[in-house]
Amino acid sequence: MKRLKKIGKIILRVFLIGIITLCIFELSYRYQWIDFYKSEWRFHNSEVSEKSKNSILILGDSFSADPNGWVYMLRDSLEEDAIYNAAIPGVGPETYELIFKRSFNNAKPNHVIVQMYVGNDQYDYEKPVSWSQQPFLRNVFWSWSNRFRVLNFLNYRIGQSSVEDYIELDPKLDQTFAPEKYSPRTKLYIRGDETYPSNLILLDNGDISGIASALEYMEEMAGDECKFSVLIIPHCTQVSEEYVNNYKLLGAKIDDEVVGKSYWNKRLTTLGFDVLDPLSYFQKIEAEGEQLYYANDPHLNAKGNSYLTSFILQTIEE
Repeated sequence: MKRLKKIGKIILRVFLIGIITLCIFELSYRYQWIDFYKSEWRFHNSEVSEKSKNSILILGDSFSADPNGWVYMLRDSLEEDAIYNAAIPGVGPETYELIFKRSFNNAKPNHVIVQMYVGNDQYDYEKPVSWSQQPFLRNVFWSWSNRFRVLNFLNYRIGQSSVEDYIELDPKLDQTFAPEKYSPRTKLYIRGDETYPSNLILLDNGDISGIASALEYMEEMAGDECKFSVLIIPHCTQVSEEYVNNYKLLGAKIDDEVVGKSYWNKRLTTLGFDVLDPLSYFQKIEAEGEQLYYANDPHLNAKGNSYLTSFILQTIEE
């Protein structure tokens, strides 16, 4: 009996130490007391010239962090400008808000572009926990990470020891759609909520207050002398019925009306943001026979990144 009590005390002590450590780590992450993403900044911006008169700061997720993606294409087109890339794979607007002050002070930009993704940015605030459909440990992790944001950072670090080791996922290498080969992360979202991605595209819960708040904070911090734009990356199902049919084969109960719908654009424009939305442009290109997204992954392929760069250049010139 005494041994059991002793073991119980040890377990309780370890648990309390663990919780206290997690809380301290969470506070340091939320207030960015240290630069948690220093290696990413160095990797993306090691060759940026600080002597350029004009500079653009870009915040985004994996769409913008791709070493072969649109941000790097933009640099090739705007050689006289300093294009600073603060993108981090697997994050969203809440993380952009956390890292904005340090990134802005490092770049001292004339123009800030915050890249948003319709496909999962709302999940940055509340991931789709489903105890009946998802694996138990996945639900436990998502439940805790909805409260302790630093767990998302730790998960990111475990999955990717450094940006230099970035390797494209196998689903991107397959040119023909096959449900069994599609992005595992997308399948997790569908298992968590079978209405994905309709629920996010159509704003079924009607709430993007967290996203709007993060954008308002960044725009205010950027100041009146800095142009502030929000770039919306459409989900592939908004662009073409072919992608909608593919998602139905993945098990998603997706609404056909998502094609061509851009409620995010309308909502953010109403709130006064300068919105860059290539949806109609992408639709036109897809209708002409060009495929802009990977067959088994929701990210833009090489052509998609190229057309997105052209869209942004045209917008900047205007």
